[in-house]
Amino acid sequence: MLNRRKLLIYLAAPYSAANKESIEANIRFAEQEMIELLKKGYSVICPHKNTAHLDTVMPWAAFMEMSFTLLQKCDAVLFRGGWSLSRGCWEEYQYCLQNQIPAFTETEALEEYVLNSEKLRRRE
Repeated sequence: MLNRRKLLIYLAAPYSAANKESIEANIRFAEQEMIELLKKGYSVICPHKNTAHLDTVMPWAAFMEMSFTLLQKCDAVLFRGGWSLSRGCWEEYQYCLQNQIPAFTETEALEEYVLNSEKLRRRE
């Protein structure tokens, strides 16, 4: 049986917004999605929780570079919320496609991949 805790899932969702209240709402949304993945037994990277409210510390491009580094370490990526309208999420999605990192937009599809992936079973 595959130990899900050994799988690292990157949670991608919109962060940037027009005002601080909307950014906070995006962080809370990602946090709830992260909790659901944790309850299912996964190890999760949620950039929202790692860099919350640090927008002025470094340029946006540096955050994206950091995201790409984290994506390389993950077994799969789950895109949630209005991800397709987010510039950052869109770049993360393109990065996944270019680097053959499994990417999903629904938790059920991620679950199916985990259950049926020969690559993941070989790691056990």
